[in-house]
Amino acid sequence: MLLPSPERPAELRNLCVEVTQELYQVLFNEARDGMLAANLKTGRIIDANKALLTLSGYSKEELLALPPQAISPDPEGTAQILKNAMENDREIGMERKLRKKDGSIVPVEVSARFADLGGERVLVSIL
Repeated sequence: MLLPSPERPAELRNLCVEVTQELYQVLFNEARDGMLAANLKTGRIIDANKALLTLSGYSKEELLALPPQAISPDPEGTAQILKNAMENDREIGMERKLRKKDGSIVPVEVSARFADLGGERVLVSIL
């Protein structure tokens, strides 16, 4: 790779952005734990990694069409946990259950926190 010269800061900045985005994609997609991000305003999952797709049995397209509660056998309880955590700006760490696409249920340990992404509030979860 030909590196930009220090006299051209815009090129250097663009290269840093590209490397950062590529690193994020590798870390996110190659993680052994399931990970997802959900937009709290729209109530939809906005990204999910390969491990979560494998664990849940959903394709990425199917999962991105769902709210996070849809993969819980207790959607109302999950919605309440998310609401309480968001109102109190708390992290979530607990054992829960995941409903797979085939309807089977598996135990998972959830670690989640809220973050701002592009001006939107998102939930970032590791399962």
